[in-house]
Amino acid sequence: AYQNKTDDISPSEMLNHFGWKNKKPIIAVYASNWFDFPHNSGMSNFRDFQDWLEITLNIASKIDDINWVFKAHPVDKRYGGITLTDLMSKYHANNIGIVPDSWSSVSLMQITSGVVTVHGSIGIEYASRGKAVLLADRGFYHDTGIALWSKTQNDYIKNLKRKWWEDIDTEKT
Repeated sequence: AYQNKTDDISPSEMLNHFGWKNKKPIIAVYASNWFDFPHNSGMSNFRDFQDWLEITLNIASKIDDINWVFKAHPVDKRYGGITLTDLMSKYHANNIGIVPDSWSSVSLMQITSGVVTVHGSIGIEYASRGKAVLLADRGFYHDTGIALWSKTQNDYIKNLKRKWWEDIDTEKT
């Protein structure tokens, strides 16, 4: 909605786009805005968003039974500097991909099993659509019960390595 991203994408189109031939669960990872308000809610589990993304990419690239789609924050291009694309260029795993800017988040919510974010508002959007949310750190809704909150970096890493979305009662959410 932020920049009229209206390209709806179907599950088969997403699989074809990334060259994925299987029906593995797909988890979305939404990057945070690095420059406007990187610590508005405080971060205690990571140095900054880059630290979080590098850890997440490293783990995701090694978990072969999940397909991962990474989505840059809509205002990344406004500021320049290091981007999600720059960070992802170091990882060449077949099960990770970057979402094109034009793809609709609504389509992604329908296709994916859940979302991972530090504390972005996308977690509220996913939860409101009955989808699972994993928070990497505390934020303004971490303790509301609508998401799985990782209290420490080790807690986050353990959660990321398992099928955490299967443990969330999305009906209750």
